[in-house]
Amino acid sequence: MLPYRLCLAMVSVALLSVAVTSPSLDYGFVYDDQQVIVDRKPFWEEGWREFLHTRHWGTGRHLSLLSLDLDRSDPLSPRPFHRSNVLLAAAVSVAVLLLALELGAGMAAAVLAAMLFAVHPAHADTVASLVGRAQLLATLGVILGLLIHLRGLRHGNERSPLRLLGGGLCFFLALHSKESAAVLPLLLLLHHFTIGQAAGRRLPWATLLTYALAFALWLSTTLPLLSGITPIPFVDNPLASMAWWERIPKASLILWQYLSLLLLPTQLLPNRGFAVTNPGLGAAVGGLAAWIVLLIAVLRYRLRFPRAAFCGLWFVVAFAATSNLVFPIGTIMAERLLYLPSVGLCIASTMWLDELDRVCASGIARWIRRSAVTLAAATVVLLAFLYDARARVWTSQDYYHEQAAAQSPASAKAYYDLAAQCLARGDAAGAESAYRRALDIIPGFDRATFYLAQILTRQGRAHEAVEVYRDYLRVHPGDPAGLTNLISSLLIAGEREAALVEARRLVQLHPEDDQHRRLLAFVEAAGLATTQSLNASSATGNR
Repeated sequence: MLPYRLCLAMVSVALLSVAVTSPSLDYGFVYDDQQVIVDRKPFWEEGWREFLHTRHWGTGRHLSLLSLDLDRSDPLSPRPFHRSNVLLAAAVSVAVLLLALELGAGMAAAVLAAMLFAVHPAHADTVASLVGRAQLLATLGVILGLLIHLRGLRHGNERSPLRLLGGGLCFFLALHSKESAAVLPLLLLLHHFTIGQAAGRRLPWATLLTYALAFALWLSTTLPLLSGITPIPFVDNPLASMAWWERIPKASLILWQYLSLLLLPTQLLPNRGFAVTNPGLGAAVGGLAAWIVLLIAVLRYRLRFPRAAFCGLWFVVAFAATSNLVFPIGTIMAERLLYLPSVGLCIASTMWLDELDRVCASGIARWIRRSAVTLAAATVVLLAFLYDARARVWTSQDYYHEQAAAQSPASAKAYYDLAAQCLARGDAAGAESAYRRALDIIPGFDRATFYLAQILTRQGRAHEAVEVYRDYLRVHPGDPAGLTNLISSLLIAGEREAALVEARRLVQLHPEDDQHRRLLAFVEAAGLATTQSLNASSATGNR
């Protein structure tokens, strides 16, 4: 049976987490929620075979998708999805409490660490956004897998088949929640080379081999899905198009930005795409050098301060799969990616309470400790208010995109998304303005150019649309959709000779397409009809 104090601590952390995150119960389907939940068929309609062999969202996130499907109601409502996210956030916060205790923290320090984690404003995107379910499940699986191993070490049975099976299952399910859970074996190795070596323990080969088997099983189910990965657009992550020697320094500087958001969460933004996040190479090299110096210092003193080294290095190791350092991912920077990496720093930030306990023999020392705990509690309350303010961005689809563009006026992605939302509610003028703002930030932004031309055509501004389509085709000269739309706009603008030239080029580029040949025939017929009409007018004038 769990001790009374531990039960009380777990309930307190869970209730705090629920209290802070519960306002999101009234939020709607926002941003990626639309594609992943509203527009996607549930697995029982799609069929298991299609469900497992289709890349719906991310790579191999089948458990997250199943979890979301189980929250579906008729009629479809966002509230059950938000309720599950709130409960999962509470479960993760309790898991952070248990991890802190397992790492040797005192009860007060562990409770405070879990409360800091529960109310940290940088976590608002993960909980308030329904697709943050993937991050919640993955983080929970990673912490539980690590807890199983650590408890095995404490009881001396870390190699028992039951513990190995439980740890491997947690890892496997975490990977099927989100691929960033692949850092669990690295965290296990980090624990060994800090706390484990300080205690004289051997390398946990049995656990590592179990994790390797779980990873291989996950990879076998996801490898066929990798063929569906498309190139990462520049607007989402410019680092993806850079050479490694440029990408790595810039990604390391962005890691410092992540760290600053954890330490001072007052500059949180809904969107951090280009050019909100656009580190210079000189500063990036300095950031990389600073990380190298810091890591060398931590590694040098890791056996003297093993707990602090483990919790501090957790931040870097947990970012291994999502920092763009090892390989580029789909975004240059996003606050939701802080969820798992922040665990170690939340625990590290309360270790001073244990140090105070050791020196609190005198009355003055006890007064200092009580003052410190009071200050920490006030910090939790302040962060809770900041969390609520940050989470409100996700109230509704319209409000999110308006706030993303307003708070990140240098983000081409924010304005591109805002334009799409304007179109969805029939605001063509707002969409045109947003697309033009996105093109001001990235002049060669192909998707914004394409859709802006479509808007101009629908508004009867065919001559303007022709120029915009030509700008688009300078970037994608052989794109069939761009050429087809250009031909249509040229016809509407009355430039039939130019339309005929482009139609012939389209057929030359794609001779196997019957639709393109029919379009050429249509343009030729339109030109012939115009010629006959002009000849008839000329003959009438002569008479």
